[in-house]
Amino acid sequence: MLLCLHAASRLVLTLVSSDLPTSPSGAPPLGLIPYAILIFLVGGGLDEEIGWRGYALDRLQEKYTALNAGLLLSAIWILWHLPLFFYSGTNQSLIPFWLWLIPVVALGVMMTWVYNNTGTVFSAALFHTVGNLAYEIFPVIPTEATPSLTGYVILTIFYVAATVAIVLVYGAKTLRREMVMSEADLLRYGPSL
Repeated sequence: MLLCLHAASRLVLTLVSSDLPTSPSGAPPLGLIPYAILIFLVGGGLDEEIGWRGYALDRLQEKYTALNAGLLLSAIWILWHLPLFFYSGTNQSLIPFWLWLIPVVALGVMMTWVYNNTGTVFSAALFHTVGNLAYEIFPVIPTEATPSLTGYVILTIFYVAATVAIVLVYGAKTLRREMVMSEADLLRYGPSL
């Protein structure tokens, strides 16, 4: 899903602007394979998601709805990434803080949705990794050479639209698809399924 949102953002950006950013790392497509493994292991994928979704989210959802737990975890996630605004050359250093917040909150809710529908930290880590890689594959964020925010604003709109659709379809309480059991299923498996 994230690759589709980034691809759509890049497509719209190519239609409205000639000022197209390049891949932040400059890596060729095959060079992204080791980069992807690195991101998964220590670049925000598995290393962060063990704590965010594997530990914190379950505890937050004991007290709050899935949407509110996702929003609360997004706030913590924002604080975690805050230092990156003070290092020149990072993606965050080129984006106004207020604008950066919006897709991060949307992504936090999407990550809650992924985790709640799969029940695994691995799927959340993979989703997180794909999100980070999507910036490389479909560059839309500003760079030193192309500082325009147009692509990032387009991506933000797509992230918010996807998040709103998820909440509307899956519901704020669980952000999970509801299983409907037939009468035969109830007889066969019982009400605990």
